[in-house]
Amino acid sequence: MIELDPDLDLSDLTSAEGFKLPDRVTGDLNLSGLTTAEGLKLPLHVGGDIYLWSLDEDEYDQEVHGPRELGGKVHFSNPRSNRN
Repeated sequence: MIELDPDLDLSDLTSAEGFKLPDRVTGDLNLSGLTTAEGLKLPLHVGGDIYLWSLDEDEYDQEVHGPRELGGKVHFSNPRSNRN
């Protein structure tokens, strides 16, 4: 099993198509640069929060994209931005 500890920052990644994430991330997973959920398959376990700031909430479905186990929350907007 591939495991990275604790946080994984892939904020520069714009597409998950063909990208293999580890099976387990014990901290936060930052995918804030993704522009589409196409091809997204999250780790089986994420112990912290997931940041999907560039995606709309309706593009992500935990049952389809994962993870099976989520210790935190999924965030769809950057609290520092002025998006309303």
